[in-house]
Amino acid sequence: LYDLRSVSFALREAREGATAEFHLNTPADSRVGLTKMLTLPPKDSAPPAFIPADAVKFSRVRFDGKQGWADLVKMLANISPQVLAMVNAAVDTANVTAQQKDPSFDLKNDLFGNLGDDIVSYSKAPVGTTVEAMQKQPGIVLVASPNPEKLIQAVKVLGMLTGAAQDAAAAAPRDFHGHKIYPIALPGQRRAPKGQAPGTELLLSSANGYVAFTTDAGILEEFLRSADSSPKPLRETPGLADAAAKVGGMSTGLFSYQNQQEVMRITFKLMKSLSDSDPTLKMIPAEYREWLDFSLLPDYDLVSKYFYISVFTGSSTADGMSLKVFTPRPPKLN
Repeated sequence: LYDLRSVSFALREAREGATAEFHLNTPADSRVGLTKMLTLPPKDSAPPAFIPADAVKFSRVRFDGKQGWADLVKMLANISPQVLAMVNAAVDTANVTAQQKDPSFDLKNDLFGNLGDDIVSYSKAPVGTTVEAMQKQPGIVLVASPNPEKLIQAVKVLGMLTGAAQDAAAAAPRDFHGHKIYPIALPGQRRAPKGQAPGTELLLSSANGYVAFTTDAGILEEFLRSADSSPKPLRETPGLADAAAKVGGMSTGLFSYQNQQEVMRITFKLMKSLSDSDPTLKMIPAEYREWLDFSLLPDYDLVSKYFYISVFTGSSTADGMSLKVFTPRPPKLN
């Protein structure tokens, strides 16, 4: 970070909404290490057409995974050749183990070489109103790849090398609307016997040029169906384009959206359900915990008019990098 010259922050309040900006003054011609890795190209970062309108959170970053890996290796070589040697040794060990079953496997080529320059994630409202349902909000991460199937196979190999070898080998993919869904047991989880509910699994599939990663079958199946249908898109949400214009538009390399009305509805529900024994509250020092009584929060419908949406962008120029957030004034307050 030696090329970082200054950091600034600005907050502006106006009738139309609130804007916050965080700026790093780091000239492009002197960026190395982290600042170089985080430099975003001015590419389209708008919600793709298949992102549904009922997504409560969305983000898209045009980060080149293949180039990012090359920059990371270079940075590690400059900081500590010993650390780089350890990383290379781990990669070599993974290759040797995987090549016992597939002699052509090469982690650098099959995994890092198949990463694209587009990462998308979105989540939806919980299915159900119970506390347990609220804590399991459906979400999915999409990674662009020039060869999605090759990338999936590389991730499966990594899954087998991280402690779930037998489970991963025994997990057969299933077909869904012409796509294959591959389950991988997460570390510490075991596949359930037939007839019993499965433990937590990482589900992988591909569509629209992306590899999908999620633990929620419902949102994955919806994404796969979107390749053959036309759901109402998030990009047509009223007020979204106007809000995005306040932070530089949706072609800066990083764009994020949040439906604060729905996010706060979930937050109110969870906070009002907290008990004294909840692990979340135990993170707060005991002397302050007695000040908090979330059961006194009002009914959310009474205050929902104070929440609306927010948008967030990241951009890079020759002079530095900026993060901007804009929260429009809720229409019901006008």
